[in-house]
Amino acid sequence: MEVTNQLDVAVIGCGNMGSAIARVALEKQYSVAVWNRSPERGMRLVDAGATVLTEVRSAFENADLTIVCVSTTDDVRALLAQIDPARIAGTILNLTSGLPDEANELAAWSAEHGVPYLDGAILCFPEQIGSAEARILVAGPEQLWTAHSDIVRALAGGALHVGAVHGAANVMDAGLVGAFYMSSMVAFIEATRYMGNAGVSTDALRSLLPHTLDQFSEEIHDILNRVDTGTFATERATLTVYQEAGRTFLDTMAPHGPATMIRATTGVFDRAVAAGLANEDLAAVVKLSAE
Repeated sequence: MEVTNQLDVAVIGCGNMGSAIARVALEKQYSVAVWNRSPERGMRLVDAGATVLTEVRSAFENADLTIVCVSTTDDVRALLAQIDPARIAGTILNLTSGLPDEANELAAWSAEHGVPYLDGAILCFPEQIGSAEARILVAGPEQLWTAHSDIVRALAGGALHVGAVHGAANVMDAGLVGAFYMSSMVAFIEATRYMGNAGVSTDALRSLLPHTLDQFSEEIHDILNRVDTGTFATERATLTVYQEAGRTFLDTMAPHGPATMIRATTGVFDRAVAAGLANEDLAAVVKLSAE
């Protein structure tokens, strides 16, 4: 199907996330069209009120905001290669997972062709789209964010503009979801397995979690403050203390199964001490150079 009237939103990609975005946009009373490589996926949204497009170019040519949510950046490039940039009617918001450099490359293409472009990262599950807890990070020119922030916040109540550099959302995705969230979850799972094998019940873990998470949050804010101020002197545990504790925990856990995360963490402490940071706060790890 083709459209003749200007749409509020076009969603390219009708996987779980793209479909959730389209459904919520419809629930919020936006006019929505969808396109998917496999048309039958788009047809599932007809009953919700979506217009199903047969040509991908129609999405770019007839919407104030075209949200691209496909598998890879290569897929995004392939889609853009099929359209005439001069006929793009509105702003592109690319929510496809990718690398920061890829986001910046797409932004360069858009600038070359005079196409308004925002890049983003989705920090929630499909079932959370439309809720106050949902997070979508958006990067690009602030005036474009301002122009489209209402609809993005309708899709994710916690949506944030994270900077003018288009790669910033993907940087935060890699940092918060990759380096922090996923690593923390794996560490917790390893710890749960070790403690369970030693006879500690999950109920016991649950009872201690509120205190542990409160301490965790307090420590994270302290780390951010130290990084901001460059203040790494401490009267609390130094990196030498963390190094010794890490070795003890590794010796304790390693005989009972994989201890991947504490082994890696202890290696970081070893590097920090070797770099001359022995008497500084844990936050001083930020000063270690990449290897």
